[in-house]
Amino acid sequence: DYFTSYQITPSCIKIDVEGAEEQVLNGLREYLQKYSMTIITECTLLSIEYHLAMQQYLAQLQYFPFVISDKGNLEKVEKIEHYLRHKNLESDNFVFQKV
Repeated sequence: DYFTSYQITPSCIKIDVEGAEEQVLNGLREYLQKYSMTIITECTLLSIEYHLAMQQYLAQLQYFPFVISDKGNLEKVEKIEHYLRHKNLESDNFVFQKV
């Protein structure tokens, strides 16, 4: 409603809400369906259930996770949890883009 009422069309949004991602995404659903925006969020193994649900929710809208490589390129990630465990990371930033 905020974006619509102020006629704002951001190309990128950072979500940092410590477990309330589902509520934020529900509020953005129509906007995400209508526009292709980049979503950046940190995912952690400590709250992986929230992030897995977020990944599934966004996949329904054709948004998929990427990480920024050491060379600065986006690399697609199939499963956030597997990526974090493989890299031996507790958390990392993920970029979701519509594909």
